[in-house]
Amino acid sequence: MSNGSSRARRARAWASAILGLVLALGLPARAADPPVDHLSVPGPLRLDGIEFALAWSAARPPAIFRQEYLPAGQTLERYRQMLLLDLLAVDATPVEAAMHKLLELRELQRTDPTVNYDLVINEDSGGALLDFVLPGRTGDGDPIIEWNAYRYERIEGGVLMLGISRRGYGFDGTRRFIAEDLKANRQAWIGELAGVAMPGAVAPDP
Repeated sequence: MSNGSSRARRARAWASAILGLVLALGLPARAADPPVDHLSVPGPLRLDGIEFALAWSAARPPAIFRQEYLPAGQTLERYRQMLLLDLLAVDATPVEAAMHKLLELRELQRTDPTVNYDLVINEDSGGALLDFVLPGRTGDGDPIIEWNAYRYERIEGGVLMLGISRRGYGFDGTRRFIAEDLKANRQAWIGELAGVAMPGAVAPDP
């Protein structure tokens, strides 16, 4: 029994190491090319009564695929809200995928106390939901505050992440976003993401 447990631990450690390597490779920078529906989820996606259309995609085959969706009239450079789909075609659990992101946030928090995060694990499904706040700046130097919630679930062929990203811009806008919008709506936003059906994403053939 102990030998079997040791083998299982080694296998999970190996899978975690592979996941870390895959995520470290990252995705190519945003380009102006038309988005490609890598995941058989052309959209529009719908959350909180709003439709989100596919606006950008990138891939690092065979392991990482990302698609980003925006409401009508919003842009990648200055969106107010965005939906994200990441497919990690690796042998990992949703919790392991979430923990890799959490460790990245923890490192950022060491030098920027604005960074904040919370992780909830669903013991029944094995899924995980990580929400976090990040600061940033636009290309013109305006401050940004960004709240994200990433829901990780196991699917055939890997882990699927469905995320929502919301932003405030400018000195007044970032303060208002934190003090009013996020404070009043965070739990409702998390509940909406946790309750929506996951898109039927399919990993592309290798």
